[in-house]
Amino acid sequence: MSRTQIPFRLFQMSLLAAGFLLAFSAASLHAENNKDAPPDWKKTGKWSALTQYIGTYEYDKIFDDKDVKATLATMLKGRDIDLKTEFAVSTSVGFEEDCLVLRGNRKSAAHTNSSYMQVCVSDGTINLAVQDGKTITIFTTMPDYKDLAAAIESLTHGETDEIALMATVACEVHHSDDRFDWTGFYRVTGPELLKIGPYQGG
Repeated sequence: MSRTQIPFRLFQMSLLAAGFLLAFSAASLHAENNKDAPPDWKKTGKWSALTQYIGTYEYDKIFDDKDVKATLATMLKGRDIDLKTEFAVSTSVGFEEDCLVLRGNRKSAAHTNSSYMQVCVSDGTINLAVQDGKTITIFTTMPDYKDLAAAIESLTHGETDEIALMATVACEVHHSDDRFDWTGFYRVTGPELLKIGPYQGG
């Protein structure tokens, strides 16, 4: 079977997966090779003012922050979810990596209705999981990778050139999420020969 005879969807998804792995690897290498200290998100993050609530039970102040409130309103649009009810019984606000961590549950419903939320102060993203009985619903402001996969499929439909396919995937993945510094491919082009590209970023 030649490379162009691989089922397109399998080829596309493998390229997408490789792009994500390379992007995260590159970001890790960039951080390791950076001689400067890692950023202090508590001081330099987009929502760094919220770090004053770490270790407190001031969930209402986080929920009522104008930027958080606007982001949550967009994220939860059309949903009947009252976060102050969902987090009525809570732990103190934690901090992991670059995110505030909120954990809680409805009153008298710890085993059937619990919630978990990350408010990432570095870039202003929010991830929320709400358990209601046996159903867990996840909300996020992160990019929608299903939409990304559909866009890539549309852009690459009928294309058989491997370099063109890789270039399209690298471009689309890179521009889908502003956290990526570098997104691309390392290609084995001969015995003990590795070439970089196509790629996006620096």
